[in-house]
Amino acid sequence: MNATSLKLVLIVTICCAALTITAKPITLSRIQGEVSSSIVEAKFDPFGGYAVLGKVPPELNEFDSFQLDLTDKQKREGKLKIAGYLSAQKGQLNFHFKVIGLTLETLTFTTEMENGISFRFEGRFLKKGAFSRFSTRVPVLEGMLVKLNQGNKVAESKLRFFYFVPY
Repeated sequence: MNATSLKLVLIVTICCAALTITAKPITLSRIQGEVSSSIVEAKFDPFGGYAVLGKVPPELNEFDSFQLDLTDKQKREGKLKIAGYLSAQKGQLNFHFKVIGLTLETLTFTTEMENGISFRFEGRFLKKGAFSRFSTRVPVLEGMLVKLNQGNKVAESKLRFFYFVPY
């Protein structure tokens, strides 16, 4: 698997009214990713903004939020194009996602490096469905956010995130 690219294909099996989903990683182009259209077909809408529920830890104080975008709503061969970025320093600096992994249960990303700094996230969704129906006090995602300086870990924290509709 190429380190600068990742694509998640969801394989859905329906048996006796039970839904089983497994993820199989394969390669894809950098920054913009593709996920199976079964994400949308499952009425799962994680696309939008995420901010920390509660206080941001001091070691990650420049972190503001991140956004996951559906860039092309047209299905092409059963795939949807996605992209995202992490906002820092009160929106003055954006770290575009270099690698994105998205399933019905998990979200992972690694950002591009800006001024030697990058971020990595590995998390799991706490809710299902369309996140826009939840208030901003409801955690929908939790995971480990890691800050890297020249590729070396300098800070990390397990965080819970609420969803918001971006401007």
